Amino acid sequence: MPDSATIRLNVFDGRRKPFDARPKLLVTLRDGTQKQVKRDYYAGPTVNFEVPYTNGLADNYTVIVYAKNQVQAGFAPVRVTPGQPSNVDLMLLPKKATFNFDDASWTKLKKDQRVLYELLAHGTTEAQAANVTTTS
Repeated sequence: MPDSATIRLNVFDGRRKPFDARPKLLVTLRDGTQKQVKRDYYAGPTVNFEVPYTNGLADNYTVIVYAKNQVQAGFAPVRVTPGQPSNVDLMLLPKKATFNFDDASWTKLKKDQRVLYELLAHGTTEAQAANVTTTS
């Protein structure tokens, strides 16, 4: 029986694009017994890790990723098996993130996301929906 398996980590930014890892990614891997298996800096956005395989509880890994000025992200359990990489996709968001609706319009929403448009418009006309203002 093989004694190792592979975890393939893919890191994305808030735009769902591969993360530009400058500075490098700090990656922590823990096995199912919470033993730290790896903790180091890596160049991303994709990193492959060879990890121990025991055919038991320890094969349920936790993957945590951090980069400067980003909110850390993680996932568990990552179940590993020999011969088949376990893919983990994580998204790092900026610590000071803001929403950007520059490309949003009712016309585009109506064309591209009809169900969402109808939910948000909730029976109003397009002109009414486009002129909604909020108060605090």
